[in-house]
Order: sequence, then C-alpha cells, then structure tokens
Amino acid sequence: SIRYYFEKQRVSLDGTRKSNAVDIVDCLLSCGAMFSLKHAPLLQYDEARSTQIESLRKLYGIQKAPSDTTLRERLDEVDPAQLRKVFLHVFSAFEKGKGLERFSYEGLEGNKPYYLVSVDGTGYFSSQSVFCESCCEKHHHTGEVTYYHQMLSGVLIHPDEKRVIPIAPEPISNQDGAKKNDCEQKAAKRFLQHLRKEHPNLDLVCVQDSLYTTGPHLQLLEDLDIRFILNAKPGNLPSLYEYLKGVALSEHREKRRGFSYHYRFMNHLPLNDTHYERKVGYRDWE
Repeated sequence: SIRYYFEKQRVSLDGTRKSNAVDIVDCLLSCGAMFSLKHAPLLQYDEARSTQIESLRKLYGIQKAPSDTTLRERLDEVDPAQLRKVFLHVFSAFEKGKGLERFSYEGLEGNKPYYLVSVDGTGYFSSQSVFCESCCEKHHHTGEVTYYHQMLSGVLIHPDEKRVIPIAPEPISNQDGAKKNDCEQKAAKRFLQHLRKEHPNLDLVCVQDSLYTTGPHLQLLEDLDIRFILNAKPGNLPSLYEYLKGVALSEHREKRRGFSYHYRFMNHLPLNDTHYERKVGYRDWE
C-alpha cells in the first residue's frame, strides 16, 4: 500500500520533525484524499475530515486527519524530489499487474509497443502578497509583482482508457541563486531527463503543445530516444507554414467507429529557417 511505502521513507520525509508534529505520512495521504474526493478548496477538506474520519481511515489509511493549517505547514517541509519514488512504486505495481499492457500501441515502428506520455504545465498558486524564496515573479507595468508557482505534469494516456498513469511531476520554481524565472521549457528538460532515467527501457511517444516546437527541444527528445507528436501553429512555425503553401500534401481518407476522417500529410519538412536540417512530418485532419 501507499501508506506502507511512506512508512519506510518516514525518516527522510520527516526531516527535522518536532516531537508534537502531526505524522507526515497522514499529511501526505490526506493530500491524496483531498484530490480523490474532489475537495477543490483545502478548507472544504478541513470541514469534511471531522465527519468522514472513518471513511478516510478505511479508504486512504489516514490514522489522524490534520487540519488545513497543519497540512500546509507539514507539506511545506517536504522536498518534492523525495516523492519521486512513490510514483515509481505505483507505476511498478501497475506494470506487475499487467495494467500497463492496456496503454500500449503496436505497429508504430516495427513490433515494439509504444506508450503515449502527455506533458503540459499548469499553475496552482498566484498571489501579490504571499510569496516564498522559490516563487517565480511577474512584474507588471504598474509596478506590482505577482508571485506564482507552476507544475509540469505528465501522464501515460490511451484513447480507449478513461484512466491515466501519473509520472512524477516537475516543479516550475526558482532554484537557489537563480536570477531568472524558471519556465516550462526548462522544467520539461528536467522532466524528460528524469523520465528516461527512471524508465530506460520504455518506448515513448511524447505529446506536447506548440510551445515545444523548437530545434533544441526536438534535439533533446532525440538524444533521449523519445518519439514525439507536437501541436503546430503558424505563429510558432511561420516558415514551415509558408513552405506548405507551395506544396501539394498527400491525402488519406478512412472510416472508423462511425466517423469519417480526412488526413493531409507530408514528411521530411524543415522545422524552421534556423533549424533547416531538422526534418519533421506534418499532419492535419478533418
């Protein structure tokens, strides 16, 4: 169970724990319960913990549910890197139970099964008065400063599966001594390097938005032996779309699951003027 795994990691997770501090394992499990129960504000979870304590104990293994204030204080002490292993623990259990097989694609290249990993950033904190040393900062023309935190998350997906398999997320936050804000692209580099290190034998296809249609990012994916499907927009790749105006795209039509699909495509196109040697395939459909 997740509680058993956290119990084994208790010493490193607790750090300099005070003798009267609430159990860090209960705090971590409470955080998972809050999201599972779809308690949007933390205060909603705090109101429910007194009436649902038996359910929290049976379903999530929480022995003593902490208050919202305690939850914030205790979780602030935990380095996110310390939680990476729990994601591997869950992934390993899923793989051993043959659940990973439902997420595989075969026939993309040879007979190897491939797995789609969708990666995107999200914001989860923003304030003009509350901040910490790790906050990124946005300076407005009015002189005001907005402090914020973001996260880069990734999950294994499959169009026939309603569930996803989570990968350890990568915080987008300023590092010690950094003079510039951390950003989604920097976090993506760290995320993908961790992903490949933790899953060296997994054949992956990375799905990302148009922010990542850059030469350096495609080089990173190639170096990590990760295939990719990236969203393309004229604003991000003006030279590519200009090139497409003068060529005739190949076409393909098919019917699947009661729908008609019309594809247009071309391979071996230059990514942009700066990285002309970087060849990509272009697809669009109706």
